[in-house]
Amino acid sequence: MRFMPEMDEGTFSIGVEMPVGTKLALTDEMTRRVEERLRENTPELEELLAQVGAAGEIMGFSGGASYKASLTAKLVDLSQRKRSIGEIVDSLRGKLKMGEARVSFSSGNAGEQMIFGGTPIVLDIKGHDLTQGKRLAQEVFDLVGAVKGVVQPMISLEEGQPELQVRIDRDKASSLGLNFSQIAQTIRSANAGTVASWFREGGDEYNILVRLRAEDRQNPADLGKIFITSPLGRQISLDTVARVEEGFGPAQIERKGQERVITVSAGIEGRDLGSITRDIEEALADIRIPEGFSVEFGGEQQEMTESFRSLFFALLLAVVLVYMVMASQFESLRHPFVIMLALQFPFQLLF
Repeated sequence: MRFMPEMDEGTFSIGVEMPVGTKLALTDEMTRRVEERLRENTPELEELLAQVGAAGEIMGFSGGASYKASLTAKLVDLSQRKRSIGEIVDSLRGKLKMGEARVSFSSGNAGEQMIFGGTPIVLDIKGHDLTQGKRLAQEVFDLVGAVKGVVQPMISLEEGQPELQVRIDRDKASSLGLNFSQIAQTIRSANAGTVASWFREGGDEYNILVRLRAEDRQNPADLGKIFITSPLGRQISLDTVARVEEGFGPAQIERKGQERVITVSAGIEGRDLGSITRDIEEALADIRIPEGFSVEFGGEQQEMTESFRSLFFALLLAVVLVYMVMASQFESLRHPFVIMLALQFPFQLLF
C-alpha cells in the first residue's frame, strides 16, 4: 500500500557523498565521473544540474558540506521514451557505484516527499548514548538491508568530523586560578580571533581581528603552547592544565520528541510495504536492544498504522451513531440491534 500513486514526473535526484572531510575539489571530481557515467547510461536524459558543496536541499539531499553533492536529472517526455523513471533508476543503481562515494537515488513524486518524506521504510533508534546508538543502528541497517524488496538502506548518523579535543584538568586549573570559560575563550581568541577594535576610513568601518599568526596555529602541538593569563598576571601554557587529543565529533545530532534519534531509512521495490514491514518486525525480535533505547517505525508505515487506527475509530463511531438514531426512531433498544445484526449476512455475501 502507498498513500499516493506512483508518478512519472520525468525528474529524479542523485546524492553523492564522500568520506567526511573530503576536499571540495575531490568531491567535484567524483561528481563529474558520476555525471559522465549517468550520461553514458541514460539516453533519455535531457538536462542535468549538479551542485557540489552547495547550501540548501534538493529532493531530500542536503548540501552545505564539501564532501556532498547532488545531481538533478530531467528526462525527455514520457511519450519520447520507452522506459519509465523507475526502470531507469533501477538500471543505474549498480552502474554508478564508484570508489569511496556513496550514491543514493530519489525518484518519488514531490507531493509524497513533502508529506511523508518520500521514504517508505523509516526506523527511529532513540537513546542518549551515541556510541551504543551507532552500534544498534548498524545492526538494524544490516537487518533491513537483508530483507527482500528493500533497496538503498541508509543511516542518518554521518561519520564523525575530525577534531582536536582539549581535556582540561579542572583541579589543576582551579589551583592556578583558571576556570573553564577563561581557558575556552583564550583558545577561541587565539585560533578564531577576537575583534579588538575598529578602523574607520572615509565613512567605512573595518573590524580589527587579533589572533595568532598562521604559522603558529598549523599543528596540534601549537595548541598546547597557547598561554593563558591568570588573575594574578601569570602566563600559564595550555599544556600545563590540559591535554590535547585528536578525535572525532558527531557531524550532527538529531532529536525527535526531545530524544536523540538515529534514523535508518530505505526504499522498497517489487513487494508491498506491509509484507516487508512484517519481515522487518520478525527480524527485529532477534535483536538485543540495550537498556534506555527503543526502535520504532516511522515514515509511511507509521502513517499507514495511524490511518487504519483512525479509520477503525471512525467506523466504530458511525455504527454507534446509527444505532442511536435507529433506537430513537423505533423507541426500542432491542429492534435496532436485531436489524444491525441481520445486515452482516448481506455484507458477507457481497464481499
